[in-house]
Amino acid sequence: MTRLSTIDSGFLLTESHHSPKHVGALMIFQLPKGRGPAWLRALLNEMKQSSPGFPFNQRLKSPGGLFHELETDENLDIDYHVRHTVLPRPGSDQQLTDVVARMHANLLDRDRPLWEFHLIEGLAERRFAFYTKIHHALADGMTLNRWFTQSGSDGPEDLHTPAIWRGQKERPEPEGREPGYTQLMGE
Repeated sequence: MTRLSTIDSGFLLTESHHSPKHVGALMIFQLPKGRGPAWLRALLNEMKQSSPGFPFNQRLKSPGGLFHELETDENLDIDYHVRHTVLPRPGSDQQLTDVVARMHANLLDRDRPLWEFHLIEGLAERRFAFYTKIHHALADGMTLNRWFTQSGSDGPEDLHTPAIWRGQKERPEPEGREPGYTQLMGE
């Protein structure tokens, strides 16, 4: 069990529909030469085979008081968290912006691990996108960016892309902190 810091618990306590506390990342890519929608769907299926690791496998323990704890979700439904969207033609940047705005507007379900990943295909010029949303109690924008960098390939010829949700490392408890307190790496 991981106890969230005071600051991270604060993001949960102050969240409302008018003030969501999640961060998102939108990354746009071009399909590799000779690859099409079937390759993209195969990539998504391959990524779904990666079991979520920390903190992507964590959900809120029933909150009590000002501090929140995370616990491993033994019944995590990868199909709920990893989603596939196809834009209608022409697949314009405005259509992408509209879809991502709708996705980002919704609060994350607190009964599940606090993240979503969307593969969005159908962009003009053979492009597709990854949109990821994670609660700020688990990661800030810089941390999310670092996790994507660590899970990305080394170049255009390397088509292996490990799933970002495969997990990150926990930072060890700093000396002087109460037992059970763990801060997420990079927070």
